[in-house]
Amino acid sequence: MMTEVPDSEVPRKRTRVDVATPFSDEHAYAAAQQDEEFWEEDGTIVLIAGNVKFRVYRGLLAQHSPLFTEALSLPQPTSNSKPCPIITLHDSPEDWRHLLRLLLPRKLSKFTPSDPSFDMISAYVRLAHKYQMDELLQQWMGYLMGHFTDSFDDWTRREREFPKGMSHIHAIGVVNLARLTGFMCILLTALSVCITLRGHIVHGFTRSDGVREQLNSDDLARCFVFKEELIQANAVILLKTFSSDGSAYCDDPIGCSESRSLALGTYKDQYCAAEFAPVGLAPDWTSYEGALESRGVCDNCRRTMNDEYHSEQHAVWRRLPKMLGIEVEGWDKADY
Repeated sequence: MMTEVPDSEVPRKRTRVDVATPFSDEHAYAAAQQDEEFWEEDGTIVLIAGNVKFRVYRGLLAQHSPLFTEALSLPQPTSNSKPCPIITLHDSPEDWRHLLRLLLPRKLSKFTPSDPSFDMISAYVRLAHKYQMDELLQQWMGYLMGHFTDSFDDWTRREREFPKGMSHIHAIGVVNLARLTGFMCILLTALSVCITLRGHIVHGFTRSDGVREQLNSDDLARCFVFKEELIQANAVILLKTFSSDGSAYCDDPIGCSESRSLALGTYKDQYCAAEFAPVGLAPDWTSYEGALESRGVCDNCRRTMNDEYHSEQHAVWRRLPKMLGIEVEGWDKADY
């Protein structure tokens, strides 16, 4: 699911870095292994990434990236041993395969666009950011924003659970992509998922290109503190909701009150949740609905409790920037 990125969410400044060596020497070209998937005999440019060389079309790259347009405008050395201009890239060949599969239409059958893996998304975002492929960057950050949203209502809709091509451990990588690109609007919910990872939050995971994704020390410390604060906040939510007066239209005020008290006693003995439905902040109300119904709490009271629970969750949601110590512009206005 793609979400259009509002202009206010697009970072405006990007540090200029040396992203490639415009022209490779003949030794590097000869030593690189020809890629089996992306070697077009009529290609007009060769890209060397790691020990792999790709032969594709220069117009395709120039169309998406001003940096390639600039590099290809430079005077090019002539050589009979080189079929066309060659650029050495300081990236992994795995990343470029992911990107070329996306950019070359006839290769799209290689993967399912609706359920991209984290490795795919990470490659798209990192290379698009590095080579100033702004349209591509916004497209895939929009995809992440559709799941790691700044909207409370969107976050708590069950159909918006986790991206099918990703696992919860990949939230660590999403945090790092947010830090890299400056798209802070996805950072808080990504960190909220990270705190559910237990010991895995420390070790992270390894991408297909061999690079290990881990939280930086500041974000790791932030998660430890945040988890404790969230456990307390969720306990308060539960206490407030189950200790409320119930509905003004309650069918049995005394019976419902006693049933709510019994249910509260059951849950508070085991309550240590650091979640928020669907993943990462607070349990979904449906986890309590069945127990309340079985204890005889009336429909009107359950609806009232649901509304109160949702309202208290929303209040915690609005406090997330403060709890995490991260300023996100417009966070508290996302649902208004």
